[in-house]
Formats: sequence, structure tokens, C-alpha cells
Amino acid sequence: MIHELFTPLKSLVLLILLGGIAVSAFSQVDDWLLPDCRKVTCSGKRIASDLGFFELCVPRNARVKKEWGEHGDLHYTITLKSRGREYSLDFTSGLYFPGRDPSNGDPRWSVRAWRHTDAKGETRGKDYRFADRGRYSRYITLNVLMGYATYKDAPAEVAVRFEGILDSLCWGECKVCGAQGTNSERRQ
Repeated sequence: MIHELFTPLKSLVLLILLGGIAVSAFSQVDDWLLPDCRKVTCSGKRIASDLGFFELCVPRNARVKKEWGEHGDLHYTITLKSRGREYSLDFTSGLYFPGRDPSNGDPRWSVRAWRHTDAKGETRGKDYRFADRGRYSRYITLNVLMGYATYKDAPAEVAVRFEGILDSLCWGECKVCGAQGTNSERRQ
């Protein structure tokens, strides 16, 4: 089926090989189902959003900087180098950082939904991608509280590595829910 052809990493490879042709095909795929982090292996280092709902697997050779903002927001910057230049992937979560549509109406951006479903309900967000003249960008909204993960204007060799990190996005355990309820109960 066509949606099996366009997994996230395959979509990027096709974007690289076919230019912008795969961008429009990407928007035709089904929702991206976020897996439970307990069922996903990570050979690198796991980093989690402020409350632990989302996690990424970062390769050991990537530089990760973690900072807390003045409002309790959490900011990770994952830096990779290519040809003497540094590129960053930002993973931000907190009440003052809502995910947004980065396309500003530009039809060259493709979008698909992501979702996580458990016994208590469903959580949804969006996954935006852009390719133009060998440069790639991606923006994922994280809608439990608020946040996003993004990289911008990266060359193909860096975009492939960032795609691997973003494609590792999984649903983690709430760090503060405890007696207050499960992840899903807090979302409702």
C-alpha cells in the first residue's frame, strides 16, 4: 500500500532522491501512531519533555544541551556538525510554548497527524515537513501541555540524522501524575 511506502525515514530518502515530488505524497499517508516508550529500544540517550509525556532517543555522538526556562519550561538543543557548520534540533516543552503551524499557508509544507491512543483516550498533534533546494525542515507539535520539536534549513546529510531522532518520538510516562492520575486522566 502507498502509506507503507512513505514511512518517515523513507519519505526523507525519497525527498532527497526526488526533490519535492514526495512532499505532496507524504500528506496522503495515515496518522503516525506514537508508540509507547516502554516498547521501544534506544541505543543512545533518552531525553524527555518536562512532564515526561514525550521522549526522544538521541545518538551518543550528538551534543545535547538541557536548560530550564524561567517559567519551568524545558529546552533541549541537540547539535550536529557537518562541513564545519553546526545545526540544531530544538525540543521544547512548557506552558508558554504552544505548537503552531510553521507553514504560514505555504503549500510546499506537507502535514500529517500523529496520535497516541491508550485505554483512557487519545492525544493528537501535527507533523510538518518542508524541502526546498536540498534544504529540509520539520516541526512537530507536542500537545500535552505544550511544546514542539523542530529543526530548520538543514542539508540532506544532517536532515537524515535529525529525522532519525524525531522518528524516535514515543509516548513516555507522566513524571508528576502519581496520585493525580495517569497520563490520559490528566489530558481529559
